[in-house]
Amino acid sequence: MELIVDTYAPEFGYELILIVPLVYKHYLNNDKVTVITNQGMRCFYYFLPEDCVIEKYTKRTEKTNNFYGDIHVPALKNEIFPDYKSHFKNKKLKNSFEKDVLIVNNKYNTEWGSEPVNFLDLNTLSEIFKILSPHFSLIYNRPRGDKIPKDNSILFDLGDYDLISKNFPNVIDINELQENYSFNELQLILGSKSIGKISVQGGGSILSSFTGGFNYIYAIKGGEVQHNTFNLWYSKFSNSKIRTYSKYETLLHDIKKIK
Repeated sequence: MELIVDTYAPEFGYELILIVPLVYKHYLNNDKVTVITNQGMRCFYYFLPEDCVIEKYTKRTEKTNNFYGDIHVPALKNEIFPDYKSHFKNKKLKNSFEKDVLIVNNKYNTEWGSEPVNFLDLNTLSEIFKILSPHFSLIYNRPRGDKIPKDNSILFDLGDYDLISKNFPNVIDINELQENYSFNELQLILGSKSIGKISVQGGGSILSSFTGGFNYIYAIKGGEVQHNTFNLWYSKFSNSKIRTYSKYETLLHDIKKIK
């Protein structure tokens, strides 16, 4: 069977949750499948021959094509995902890390056409950096606009990059790492080498759940909160250990216990 899967340039999270496992299912069934996707997404389809991944799109649309379904549902349509951790954890990097790697994923952009809602503010970031940076190789991941395809959201200045450069020089800004990989592949490699992540609602929380370890997710709004999908099936992406938080205080309380 030969099949072409056109993603139609959906939101990042929609592609990871709905389209990646669909393509992987056909691959496991020995179907010849070609996927048409966004620039920088080839690494998520590493199991396909290179000529079967066409990076056609340069910008993401707001939603996926209805044919692929919805991500805010009680159960996943396809529950078998590629083993990203096993595939990417042994990839070589030019940068080396003295301690166990831990990743803090953040965002600060418009959400649902309005102001930022789900994000780690500067005070919370400062506390996280103070608590964790002495004990871990701490990587901060809020992608700059040139690292990922554009979508319908607007990125704002949080002051986080300045916070790191001025007060926490031992925290590693992922945007500053010089590696011979695409940004998404670098995220997968670092995630696979890490013991866990701290993330916020959105595509970052999904990607953070794809490479094992723990994932502490801060979320106060979104379909994931409304339908409890974080706790229902995010762990199925890679057997990651999911915890969710709606208050900075409770998140920081548990972060202090990380060893």
